[in-house]
Amino acid sequence: MDVQLAGESGLACTNRIREIDKRKGRHTPIIAVTACAMDGDKEKCLASGLDDYLSKPFTMAELKEKLAFWLQEKTEPNVAA
Repeated sequence: MDVQLAGESGLACTNRIREIDKRKGRHTPIIAVTACAMDGDKEKCLASGLDDYLSKPFTMAELKEKLAFWLQEKTEPNVAA
C-alpha cells in the first residue's frame, strides 16, 4: 500500500480494508510502501493497521522477502495418518 496515494491516503484506505476484514472475519496482509523514512514513520504505519513496512527505494530482494513472509501458508498441511 502506497502511503501517499493521490486523493486518499494509504492509511485511510487501509482503515477501509480493515473494516471489511472485520465484517468478513479475515485479515488481509498489507505492507506499507513509502518514501517516508523519518524516525517514527514505520511505527506510525504499523500503529495504523499496516502489517509491515518498506521504505523507498527498496530492492527486489527486500520486496520478495516481505511477500514470501506474508503470503506463506499460515496453517500446517494435512498429513495422512
